Amino acid sequence: AADAAASAPGVGIGLALSRRLARQMGAELRYVTTPSNGAVFELRLPAQSR
Repeated sequence: AADAAASAPGVGIGLALSRRLARQMGAELRYVTTPSNGAVFELRLPAQSR
């Protein structure tokens, strides 16, 4: 998998599309800074009302 990712990098729209879909569902997708721990993304979903 790592070799495939290195030989065929993406075009960089995956996060933008994911963020758009999250917003359409009332959720939030964001990048959380974590020094020396790699990339961390946080998906916050609204609680279901009863």
